[in-house]
Amino acid sequence: MTEEKTVNEILVVGPFKEEHKKRFEETGRDCRFTWFPDFTGREATPEIIASADVIIGNVKPGLIKESPKLKLLQLTSAGAD
Repeated sequence: MTEEKTVNEILVVGPFKEEHKKRFEETGRDCRFTWFPDFTGREATPEIIASADVIIGNVKPGLIKESPKLKLLQLTSAGAD
């Protein structure tokens, strides 16, 4: 029996340098990254946010509760309301 690998969906919101993107992707080889270079995350659709296992950056707070798979939220700000 072959064990199926779980692919973590990682949503990254914010302007990261190419060298940092490369580091993320090398470290998370079993992950699928979706990049949105705008700090506001405006382009991240509710469907993309809902499919994320991990969110790095800030997205609309109201959409977080619609993310049943979310395991980790790493904000790029000092705090959350």
